Amino acid sequence: MHRGALSGVYQHAFYDYFIGEGRDFIVRLKGRSVLSWGGMHEVHDLARQCTMRHSHHVTFDSHGKECDVPVSFGAMPVRLPMHPEKELHLVIVKGFG
Repeated sequence: MHRGALSGVYQHAFYDYFIGEGRDFIVRLKGRSVLSWGGMHEVHDLARQCTMRHSHHVTFDSHGKECDVPVSFGAMPVRLPMHPEKELHLVIVKGFG
């Protein structure tokens, strides 16, 4: 599975390759539109509507201090405008800022 952040001209080539090859991938979406529920929607609008079905606490070290942060997460099916034939999953995680 590939994880990364994309910007600019690489986005279309990235999606074309990974979707064309049937590969799994994770990207961080910011300010993008996706196809969901029969139309185009902004990612932030969908995130507000998503039911957070799971919650947990994540513990991590921040500058030598242990931090415990509650997080919740959920997912919904979406499609990218340039690949409407391929159903993907938008995963929303709330709690890290």
